[in-house]
Amino acid sequence: MRTAESALTQCGIYCPSGYHPTSYSCSYVCGSSTYCSYSYNSATCEPTSGTSFNTCGLGCPSGYHSTEYSYNSSCEGASFSSSNANTQTSCQADTGPSFYACGLGCPYGYRAVSFSTSYSCLTSRLSIPYMNNMTYCAH
Repeated sequence: MRTAESALTQCGIYCPSGYHPTSYSCSYVCGSSTYCSYSYNSATCEPTSGTSFNTCGLGCPSGYHSTEYSYNSSCEGASFSSSNANTQTSCQADTGPSFYACGLGCPYGYRAVSFSTSYSCLTSRLSIPYMNNMTYCAH
């Protein structure tokens, strides 16, 4: 009998296949904490499953598309980071006859019907939308 996969914390900021990062931190176990002010050295990884989830970074794993970019301090890369960039992506499973996706393109099996501009798909917290950044995708 197989048990359900659970979250894991590991050294480095990348997660193994089938997992996505939900936060970054500094861990003494992963090496010198001297440099954690500039770059974290540990990631908490959750299993990639279900119809939707949030992940650190801008982009979703295969089988999912981005629906919104937002800021999450747990997804900053360092304790002294003062980035104006959004740090988290909301991901939705590639299912259904059509959907909107952040970016200018569609996942495999879908075609771009139209492009539009959305505040939800801005990669910077301080910018205003001035060009297309969202795609309407359909079979």
